[in-house]
Amino acid sequence: MRKGIKILGKVVSTILLLLIFLPVATTLVLNIEPVQNAVVRQASSYTSNLLGTDVYVEGIDFDLFSKVRIRGLYIEDYNKDTLLYIPHASTSIEGLNLAKDGLRLSGTKMYGTKLYLRELPSGELNIHPLLAQLQNPDKESDFRLYIDDIDAEELTLCYEKLEHDNRRRGSVDPNNIRLNDINTHLTNFAVVRGAVWTDIEHLSATEHSGFAINELTSHLYINNGEIALDGLNILTDNSSIYLPKLELKGDDWQSYKRFTNQVNMELRVEHSNIATDDIAYIIPTLSDWDMVVRSLSATAEGSLDDLEGSIKSAKIANDTDLEATYHIKDLPYWRDAHYVVGIEKLSSTSADILTLANRIAPEALPEDVVGIIERIEWIELRSTVGGKLNDLRFVGNISTGAGDASGDLILTTQENGRLAIVGEAKSESLDIGEILSLDKLHSITSEIKVNGSVGNTESGGIIGDIGVKIASIGYAGHTFRGIEGECKVAGNDYY
Repeated sequence: MRKGIKILGKVVSTILLLLIFLPVATTLVLNIEPVQNAVVRQASSYTSNLLGTDVYVEGIDFDLFSKVRIRGLYIEDYNKDTLLYIPHASTSIEGLNLAKDGLRLSGTKMYGTKLYLRELPSGELNIHPLLAQLQNPDKESDFRLYIDDIDAEELTLCYEKLEHDNRRRGSVDPNNIRLNDINTHLTNFAVVRGAVWTDIEHLSATEHSGFAINELTSHLYINNGEIALDGLNILTDNSSIYLPKLELKGDDWQSYKRFTNQVNMELRVEHSNIATDDIAYIIPTLSDWDMVVRSLSATAEGSLDDLEGSIKSAKIANDTDLEATYHIKDLPYWRDAHYVVGIEKLSSTSADILTLANRIAPEALPEDVVGIIERIEWIELRSTVGGKLNDLRFVGNISTGAGDASGDLILTTQENGRLAIVGEAKSESLDIGEILSLDKLHSITSEIKVNGSVGNTESGGIIGDIGVKIASIGYAGHTFRGIEGECKVAGNDYY
């Protein structure tokens, strides 16, 4: 019995020594330079065969606890350009069964990583063929990679299409985006049969135009033509944006070559505050507006050449509220696009109108126009606007502090720069005297038909035919009814 116990003790001691010695011995062997070189060559060869492109690794270090440090990981795309370069990375191997469960890592850290996403002549990004190389639905041993958490510092991400937009300095070119100084923390990262998903717990970055993201969080999913961001939160110095859903979906990655009509999008914005200073990085003409659209909730759905959605709520300035629906065709060429906008509610005050006009208009409003706006006090508009920007039809009703009016007008920009106006406008108990600051003139109920054009003085000023039917008008304490007349206007001449 005693002898058996001694034998058992020796066996246990040997096993314990082996459990301690083998990792130490393995680590020592792996830190021998010739062995390391062999591991590097084998890892590079395996990854190159897996992706079908050249992969290089400068060096790999191991320690006792499955910790791996990688130096100088370089992956080319199929055009022999740099796709990914990681100068320094470290991770812990939690599991390795490439034939069944794939590779599982944790505690991954990267510094100075550079990722270059470029459009290929086929229309797909250079990373997509490599992801497709990982897909093989007929085999259970398809590549699988799981990383519990990733911390990346000083990362650079470049996205470049074949044709640049060449926008002015200080604005974002959507065809040539370069994000620098990216710091991010990702969890639940996975690559399975070409699909990629992760939780972005934190991301901050600065685009080379100067646009900066202080904080971004979301769940990201990418797979064969689909890009989805759920629960997207974006914070900048001026804006706070929440998108419960942002999805781009094509039949495959080649659909993005014909993005305008073959990629559908779905977007929802809720309870967001968006500053025009941030939008100006994309639309430079807004750079001097200095406003914040508050409490914005909106939707968009469809392809870029057939997009529809709604603005459920938006607040501008102090007391301006907007609710609307829209249907836009033939974007992104916005000058030639066809618009149908239903303004369900647009309410504002004179003070807000003047504030917005002073920030938007290229020149200060004339004093008499300022006076008219001040005397209106407030407005509430409901209308439908349709057509192209140079040929719009307006049908709607407007209520003001001085009375109500309605109109059905077609506004067309002519080749000579003049604005043609055709249609009719009606007023209902509109205090025209108050609006124009004429003491003897009072409320008017009327119908006016217009067929003419408006331009600057050099082009002739106001030219056209005007027909007027006045149901009633107050003047100097008296009410006059049933007045009709027509006239022609040509600059300063009336007849």
